[in-house]
Parts: sequence; structure tokens; C-alpha cells
Amino acid sequence: MTKNSQTTHISNSVGNEVALLMHGVNGYDFSGTGKFLREHLRNERFGIEASVKEDDKLMALLSESHAALINLGDGNFYWSMYSCRGPRDAKKVTDAVVRKLNPSSYDDLIEEESLREDEIGSRVPLTIKASKRLGMFQKALRLPEKRRVISVVYGGMDPARLMHTFELENRFRAAMPSGSKDLPMVFPGMGYTYLGVGKDSGETSALWSHSYPEHDAIYVGAVGKDAKKMIEPVREYLGPKEIRYLQTSD
Repeated sequence: MTKNSQTTHISNSVGNEVALLMHGVNGYDFSGTGKFLREHLRNERFGIEASVKEDDKLMALLSESHAALINLGDGNFYWSMYSCRGPRDAKKVTDAVVRKLNPSSYDDLIEEESLREDEIGSRVPLTIKASKRLGMFQKALRLPEKRRVISVVYGGMDPARLMHTFELENRFRAAMPSGSKDLPMVFPGMGYTYLGVGKDSGETSALWSHSYPEHDAIYVGAVGKDAKKMIEPVREYLGPKEIRYLQTSD
């Protein structure tokens, strides 16, 4: 993907996240996926900052966070997209990806009860005022054990630490398997985005995050054999006081 950054972006107080596990994707040719995804992201005015493209994965770091498509083998594909521009913001790109891969079925890993039956994804509260889950996870900052997919928004942190990009980057890299590829991006005065992908015992692991100093919050998503272990170095460094959003899946 070529760089296609848009104008300075100010995050909404509610983002949108999609995570799909698609099944029965047979004979799919990955070679044209980069162009396809780039066109649809641009059509929806996402800013493409950088990307990782290999035979079995495509990950785009966006000025609004990330989009990732990973071939898990045996006809199974994992799609993840998060946008901090507002609710339902990833819907059109996700619909295009599903149409192109044409899976026989898929699981919505972070389905939200308040959505209509024909919608996918979840609203991600970045501020405590926007959270319907206020108090649900305040007394239990420990994440569930041995989950393969975890998305979390931590809150109540020192904004200065959220802008300490050197320290954050060290924590993110410490969480990834050796030999991983990563894409860090600093948005001066706005936040920091990290996107990483690697192999852990032959299984794909991925980590994506975006900090929001204006909301004293950070979004972190992880996929792997033990997603909690990948998030832990960031939690230890930041010392959050609360969890504002949490989604997990086996």
C-alpha cells in the first residue's frame, strides 16, 4: 500500500470495532488484496499510513487505527478493523471484504447485544461517560485467561505516559514473538498507534493499539495463543485504574 494519510484526525468518544472469523474460504488468491483493500479504505476516507503485506496476511496502519486480514489456513480467515471516528465506521469496508472472500459462514467474535441483527461489530467507548459498562470491570483489571482474541480499552492513566512513545514502543515489542514485523506511528499531540504481527510456535500473533491522551485511554487488541500475555507489558507500564471496554473470544 502507498501512503495516503488524510488530514489531522481528532478521535470521537466512541469508536467501532469488528472482528470476524470467516470459514470455507477456498481457493482465494491473496495477490490482489492490497489494491482491493486500499481502494475501499480510500473510498471511506481512511488515512493509510503504512502496511505489512505477505502471502498470508495484510495489515494496514491507519490514521484512524488499523485494518488486518490474516489467513489462518484450512479456509479460515481472520478480519479485524478498528476505527476511532465513530460508531459503525468500519461497516462498509467489512461488508466489502466479506463479499470478496465469500465465506460459507463466519463468526462475529465481538458481537454487541444492542446492534440490529443485520449489523456486525461493537461500539468502543473511549470515555467513561460514553460507557454503558460503567463499573462492570472497575474492580477486576485482570483479563480472562487463555483467550485467543482480546480487545480492551484501559482508562484512568497519566496522559504523559500515553505520549511517551519510546517507552510504549518498547512494551509493545516486548510482547511480540522474536522476528515480528511492526509498524509504529506517532501522531503529535494526538496519540500513538502500533501494529505488529509475528509467529508464535507456528501460529500467527498480532497486536494493535492506539492511545488517546485526550481521553486518558488506550485501546489494545491482541490475537494469539495467549492474547492476555501480549497485552500485559502495556498494562504493567501504564497502570490503568479501570477497564472501559472488554471483548474476548476463544
